[in-house]
Amino acid sequence: MDKVDLKTLIPATANTIAAHADELTALDQAIGDGDHGLNMKRGFEAVRAEAEAFAAKPLPEALKAIGTKLVMTVGGASGPLFGTLFMALGKDISAEPDHANLAAAFGKAI
Repeated sequence: MDKVDLKTLIPATANTIAAHADELTALDQAIGDGDHGLNMKRGFEAVRAEAEAFAAKPLPEALKAIGTKLVMTVGGASGPLFGTLFMALGKDISAEPDHANLAAAFGKAI
């Protein structure tokens, strides 16, 4: 994973969440307040808006910054949950992770 990957992954993730926002919201309506899809879409659109700035940072710092952005923009319980995941991932991932480091950092972040 490197800067090129982040430039690809950020918009791909934002696009996927936007494409499924209605589905996420419908699922949330069955058990919650029905705003999960909208909140996640808003958060990842905010991340996409700063994709170039995130990609310019070393990977650990980029992931921490993405996490902070999600905490600030997603809202509800999902903002802190997803934001903390990214921030924790940024603490344990190396600047140029291999598959083993990525898997270990992700496992620890969860």
